[in-house]
Amino acid sequence: MTEEEWQRKMDFIVEHQAQFTAGIQQLKEQLKETREQSDARMAKIEDVILRLANQTENRVTAFDERMNRLAEEQAKTQARLAELAEIGAETDIRLNNLMTVIERHIDEGRNGKS
Repeated sequence: MTEEEWQRKMDFIVEHQAQFTAGIQQLKEQLKETREQSDARMAKIEDVILRLANQTENRVTAFDERMNRLAEEQAKTQARLAELAEIGAETDIRLNNLMTVIERHIDEGRNGKS
């Protein structure tokens, strides 16, 4: 191999090595940009997830509070219904007693008793 052929091969190798090095540098820069974009996107995603988690927690808390109030009101309603049932039973007794008195009075009237 002549010195000229040797020099051309070396120049070829050096040129391709320079292109390879430039390509690697471009890839490194693109990778850096991609990482920065990825980090920014990840930060946005984390922010969105955090906000969603907080909203969900707030909604669950509000729901729990409403359910507790509903349970309290239900307990009050049940207590009032029990009270009304007791009053109704007392009213039934009083009405029965009144009906008995009225029936006696009617029977006495039929039998000629005053």
